[in-house]
Formats: sequence, C-alpha cells, structure tokens
Amino acid sequence: MLCSIDLHHTNVLELGAQLWQLKIPITAILFRVLLNKPLTSLKWCALALLFSGVLTTQSGNPEVMQQVTQGDTSGRAFGVVLVIIGVFVSALAGVYTEWVLKRRAKHPFFVQNSMLYAWGVVFNMLGLVWKDLDRVREYVRSACAGRE
Repeated sequence: MLCSIDLHHTNVLELGAQLWQLKIPITAILFRVLLNKPLTSLKWCALALLFSGVLTTQSGNPEVMQQVTQGDTSGRAFGVVLVIIGVFVSALAGVYTEWVLKRRAKHPFFVQNSMLYAWGVVFNMLGLVWKDLDRVREYVRSACAGRE
C-alpha cells in the first residue's frame, strides 16, 4: 500500500490526476470479471457519470494541465506505464480484499464493511506512524500543549 501511495504521488505530479482515475472503471471491470457480480445498466451509467465527472473536474485545473504538457516527454511513457500498473494493482487489491472478506459471509453486510474499513484504518495508521513518526509526535505535542 505504501508503494502504491508513493507511486501515485510520484507520477501524478508529472502526469496529472486524470490518469489515476482509471481505477474507477478498472475496479468495476475486475469486480465484474473476478467476482462474477453482474452490474446493472444503472450501475454502469453511475460509474460512467462518476468517471466523467472526476475527469471533468480534474481537467479544468490549469495547473494540472500545465504539468501534463510541460516537461521531458521521454519519461512520460514510462510514467504512464507505472501509473497504469499502479492503478491495476490497486484495483486488484481492492477486489481481492472484498472477495476474501465476503466469500464465506458469516456476518451481515454492514459488519463486513465495518471490518474492512477498520483494517484500512489500522494499516493506514501504521503507515503514517512509520513514514512520519516525527511529525506525528510534533502534532501530538502541539495538541496536548494547547489544552494546558
């Protein structure tokens, strides 16, 4: 996950956030193919609207468009490949986690989702502490100092 986050930030700076939004349709396609879950036409339309809305809001940012059009073009193809790999791995991880959690459903749907989100919070907190322990300590000190 940390690798995915680092890959995301490294390549989004050069390529813009639009390409990373491919995760939305790729996740839907992997969900459909790997889990054999049919998506209704209404859900496909909702995904298309979500994807186009995200692209529209991202592409309207002149700073992002300037980042995409400027710079060395030789590394851009490599960056595109890395972002596509990162998008695919991230989408596959999400679909696989959903499959592992829900293949033998012993708990209600909302409990399963709560467990899934709880694991996400735990691992993200571990990653935050591991990468930015000094900044976390400083934040806790300043928050505690304000209460005195």
